[in-house]
Amino acid sequence: MFLSIVDSNRRLSQIQKLQYLSSSVSGNAFKLIKNVPLTNQGYTSAWRLLEKHFDDAFTVIHYEIDKFCKIPTISTPNVDSLTDLYATAVSVLDSLDGQNATSRDSWVIYLLLSKLDSETKYLWSRDPEAQFPTLNKFLDFLSARLKSLEMCQTIPTGDSYQQSKNPSSKSIRSRLNLAAVSGETSPAACPACKQTEHKIFRCSLFLNLSSPDRLAVIRQHNLCRKCLTSTHNTRDCTYFHCRRFETTHHTCHEIIVNFIAD
Repeated sequence: MFLSIVDSNRRLSQIQKLQYLSSSVSGNAFKLIKNVPLTNQGYTSAWRLLEKHFDDAFTVIHYEIDKFCKIPTISTPNVDSLTDLYATAVSVLDSLDGQNATSRDSWVIYLLLSKLDSETKYLWSRDPEAQFPTLNKFLDFLSARLKSLEMCQTIPTGDSYQQSKNPSSKSIRSRLNLAAVSGETSPAACPACKQTEHKIFRCSLFLNLSSPDRLAVIRQHNLCRKCLTSTHNTRDCTYFHCRRFETTHHTCHEIIVNFIAD
């Protein structure tokens, strides 16, 4: 309407058109052009600013659907409320027809956008596909956004990343010791009976030996006296102490203190 009444009116000067334009807009549109100088070139500059900022299919369609969805609910029948509802609905649908937005796509995109976070909405608004959106393009965008978030969640950052790159030697020894004791590494033959079905601390042959004989087996195979594995020395072991005597040997080979001191 503004184009036919003002912009196309040859009897109006450029300055008069700028004045009419300034009085016809409000909100962010007015803020955008309020500092444009009142000159013959000012009207052209103001019009270009408004076109650049507001004249795109996504913004217009989103605005019209938003206006439709915000039509107030009528609680009691009256002429004024029903007239407003009807007029708004017809105006929105006519505007969408003018944008060739007659399919379900625009409505579904609007409803999905209303459920998204502000960052994702911003990324969509910057996507070139948003200028002429279709539901398939929007779903492709959501799929790419999902993959991006999944990738970000799997990449460690900060201190956790440095720790994962440079774990302490103590933590390495702890994991090795626990792995050896719990059987998480590849099966190795029991030093006492040479079978692979169990560890030495569960070996009936080893457990039935006397304490000195157990210690002899441990020394023969260079086993750690605390966790009974051959992956490290006793002094480097972080496994727990004997639960009975609180000394540095495994609970299953209880021997006298002078044997331990050797």
